[in-house]
Amino acid sequence: MPMPVEALPNVSAAETAAGTPGVVDLWLLPTAAIDEARLWAGYVAQLGPDEHERYLRFAAPQARRLFVAGRALARHALAHYAPIPPADWRFAIAPGGRPAVANPLDRPLHFNLAHTAGLVVCVVARAHARIGVDVEAADRTGRGEAMSRLVFTEAEARALEALTEAERQHRFLTVWTLKEACLKACGAGLTFGLDRVCFDLGGPAPTARFEPGTGETSDHWRFAALGAPPGHFVAVGADTGGAALDLRCDVTLPLG
Repeated sequence: MPMPVEALPNVSAAETAAGTPGVVDLWLLPTAAIDEARLWAGYVAQLGPDEHERYLRFAAPQARRLFVAGRALARHALAHYAPIPPADWRFAIAPGGRPAVANPLDRPLHFNLAHTAGLVVCVVARAHARIGVDVEAADRTGRGEAMSRLVFTEAEARALEALTEAERQHRFLTVWTLKEACLKACGAGLTFGLDRVCFDLGGPAPTARFEPGTGETSDHWRFAALGAPPGHFVAVGADTGGAALDLRCDVTLPLG
């Protein structure tokens, strides 16, 4: 079973900012908590020119809101690690396609974002550049069988088929979010299919086994599978170089 995020220790921005190996902070924003028009207007006002152009390209109102909420959460979270107000953070795309901080900093900060209906998530680390996060709603259905054939290994597919229907959906979303977090941590530089990394859920934390030829060292990677309210699966992946993953969490409502 995924660990509930409530079981994680609280974010320690000072320890993360110090670059302690293995420390990754997870920030959560339940979008139902954003119930004031002034908050949404404030989030939009913080967008940089490129972000605002991207915001306007979203045709669906929900897609616009999730994009804006994600950028607001990133700004709110990053402001805990450097003396820069949320509105003054600017972003770029790093090699490999990962989002990156564009502001000049004494030491780099790394982050990654994901969102789905009801929840936006952000991970932040200083010690590790290759971090990824993914989130899916527990009631999201309709992709399991088709997607598992495309991205699951034979071992993962066999484990899925051996389960009941209810268990199968749970397992699919757990493995799917882990693979997505892995993909996002690797960035667009990923040169192998996700069916070449196999996740084992049998231990206290998920472990990944990368096939030879992928260029990845399995022992360098750490993952977490989590359950988050109001009914979401969250996965975090980080290339820590082998350091234990020390994951912290904060549930927040960005303001201003």
